[in-house]
Amino acid sequence: MPVAPIDQSTLDAVGGNTEITILNSAVRSVTNVSADLTNRGAAGVIIYFNVSAVPGTDTVTLSVEGKDPVSGNYGVIFTAAAIATTVQPARYIIYPGASGTGPTATLACPIPRTWRVKITHSAASNFTYSVGAAYVP
Repeated sequence: MPVAPIDQSTLDAVGGNTEITILNSAVRSVTNVSADLTNRGAAGVIIYFNVSAVPGTDTVTLSVEGKDPVSGNYGVIFTAAAIATTVQPARYIIYPGASGTGPTATLACPIPRTWRVKITHSAASNFTYSVGAAYVP
């Protein structure tokens, strides 16, 4: 039986770690959601959350959401603990088989093809933070 040709335009090259900026460092006072991020074949991701200015007792919470390719709705994959102090950086690892303790939170799960980061503010006060990531093959 003949094999159908592969549409090369839909394939992603296999590569090493790729670093991305999700949210540049800025002062923000309301919940922020990143643009959709496209995982081009990595098994997981390391997310860096740098909080450099915190107002009083308010908090920010980072969560990672995966996009359902059929409905376009988002589902929460991971939610970190709320941050109320400066952190440079908090590190979150989402990778199959990941485990660990210390300053890094982990989730033993692959990262989906389309995902995004959401930073939820507990109140409308000014935080300064950035979010970056590195895909891990």
